[in-house]
Amino acid sequence: MKTIMQRGMAKTESTSATRHVRNVMVMAMVLMDWMARHIVGACETLSSEIDAMPYLQLDVNDHYSVESKRLLAAKMSETYAQMMSVDVRRISVAIRELGPGSVWRIAEESGEPVPVALMMLDIRRGRPPELRMELAKALCSLCIEILGLRQDRLNVEFTQHSGDEMYHPALGGYSPEWEPGQR
Repeated sequence: MKTIMQRGMAKTESTSATRHVRNVMVMAMVLMDWMARHIVGACETLSSEIDAMPYLQLDVNDHYSVESKRLLAAKMSETYAQMMSVDVRRISVAIRELGPGSVWRIAEESGEPVPVALMMLDIRRGRPPELRMELAKALCSLCIEILGLRQDRLNVEFTQHSGDEMYHPALGGYSPEWEPGQR
């Protein structure tokens, strides 16, 4: 009789524990979903947007001298500031040397992946497509001239943000919304 009672209690404890674990798991899933939508998104914003905007990022497969990277960063910043009517102090440039075989694209239909470079530009929204195209061409020309990248292996992608997604402590806080003629 004692064994039957012990089994029953164990079964009850097991069922109760199972329900408790299930409830905890459901609460954890709800919390993780909320975090994914709110906190993780905010962290991505903080890491890629708030630290410095505009943010010009070039991912490459090779390694370059500090002098070449400094020259490219200076030329990209000057070009961007002039063409996009921005205070040059707002611009950050990252040249990410990911190493051989790190950035790929299939350049031809039915072809094999080939090493490429990718430039990602996080900018304030409001510039016309024609201006963004001219900027992309100018920045690509600098990468080709200074680093020797191939034009047919370099892509540019824009991500446009509102001014309140760009924080510059040294410049007084958020960036203003962009308007033609503004710096």
